[in-house]
Amino acid sequence: MLMHLTPCGRLAWAEVTALIGGQPCAWADLDGFHVGPAPPQPPAYTHLWAWSPRRWVRVRIDGQTGIAGVLSLDPPGEPVDVHAQHGHLWRPVEDQRIPPLPAVVQQRSWTLLVVAGLAPVTFVHGDTWPSGLQHDPTAHDHNRPDAPVSEPG
Repeated sequence: MLMHLTPCGRLAWAEVTALIGGQPCAWADLDGFHVGPAPPQPPAYTHLWAWSPRRWVRVRIDGQTGIAGVLSLDPPGEPVDVHAQHGHLWRPVEDQRIPPLPAVVQQRSWTLLVVAGLAPVTFVHGDTWPSGLQHDPTAHDHNRPDAPVSEPG
């Protein structure tokens, strides 16, 4: 599906939280995995994802800054091909970098929005399937070892 990607570059954490606004977020830190408003300080781990019905933010955390991008159903931004699929943020058994996931995270419906290309980038939607998105039945959920792998068409 066609969406719009806007690179935001390296931002101070105050700029990251302004970019996110009131969107719900997901991130990990030394206390586990969290879902809620953006934290006031950068988490100790590597990524934070934020979502709304038509706009998604991905932040690669680097110290006190974040390298951010915005994916949207609406312009502006570079048109990009995106594959949407159900998925998991962490494999609870194989991935031991964070404490066990709370039930609220394990039971939540996660949508992975993967920007196609040589270096795919994943955005996350942590609520019910976003309206306006089409599920890609050929996409492989790379976070589930039992998921079937589809051959490229």
